[in-house]
Amino acid sequence: MKNMRALVLASSLVLLTACGSGQNAQTAQPYTPTDGVQGESSSIQVRNVVVVANAAGDGILSATLVDQSEATTTTFGAPDRLTGVIINGKAATLTPAAPTLQVNTPVTFAGPASNASAVVAALGVKPGSNVSVTFSFEIAGDLTVTALVRENNEEFAAVTAP
Repeated sequence: MKNMRALVLASSLVLLTACGSGQNAQTAQPYTPTDGVQGESSSIQVRNVVVVANAAGDGILSATLVDQSEATTTTFGAPDRLTGVIINGKAATLTPAAPTLQVNTPVTFAGPASNASAVVAALGVKPGSNVSVTFSFEIAGDLTVTALVRENNEEFAAVTAP
């Protein structure tokens, strides 16, 4: 009887551990997080990139950029600047026109701590879709990421065009 219990227990353990493995396991599947995608160009870190679609059909960038160079110097000897943002093939209107990326000082697009904005009027993309977002830096060059389009509600309800 003792051998039978051991056999049942061993069989149960094998079956239970096999349930979460394999190529279809949830952790093996690619996904786009709703808090945005990441990227980097040289020492410039681009974080939490999302495009918010409002009722007017505008595309509003939500993201944070920071130059994480050493505090005493930048990678290039001078602060870099963001010279443009292209969302789904359309140029965004930047405010300020070319934000400077001071070392370890975030440039935040949208939200309560925002100090910049990037908007494409009449972008016309639907929430749930993915769009290409290209950041053009004066020194570091271009960085392209694929971002999720979110609806202008819930945690993105406060994201508005200036």
